[in-house]
Amino acid sequence: MPQEVSTAKAFIWQGNPRRWYSSGGMNSDIEHKSKYIYWSTPQRRDEIQVGDKAYIWRTAGAPGDGPRGIIATGTVAETPQDSRDPKSQFKHPERLGPGTGEEAASSRWKTGISIAEVRLGPETGMLTVEMLHSVCPDLSILQNARGTVFRINAEQCKKLGELWARNRR
Repeated sequence: MPQEVSTAKAFIWQGNPRRWYSSGGMNSDIEHKSKYIYWSTPQRRDEIQVGDKAYIWRTAGAPGDGPRGIIATGTVAETPQDSRDPKSQFKHPERLGPGTGEEAASSRWKTGISIAEVRLGPETGMLTVEMLHSVCPDLSILQNARGTVFRINAEQCKKLGELWARNRR
């Protein structure tokens, strides 16, 4: 009998601090946008649903940006929409206009994410690459970090959730 394949329960959105052009940088945007952000979603648009778990991944940046790894968790609050489509109905359209940094984003497709918790450094409990390799070495973002959105299966989601809870400071 074939083994049942679990459906995606979560996604990781990757961000590169060196490409962040809004005021204050990536860390500032995640921490201070009223706990709600829009993230570029060039892949997996048809898979993402409201209520899915969202993790925000920081790639290696300039000195002072912090190490690579998961720096925030949240929940998908809006499915991906085309920011150039006048029919799109974003909850916070003012966060997508000129001067917000979105003109430099990797995709015009945006997903609304309600941020639950932010941990910008190891001292505050972020999940570093080293921690993730020890708990979940098969994460696709660890194997091949090309792209912006990475699906996490149910088992990986459970492991990440447990590690995030254990690492709370």
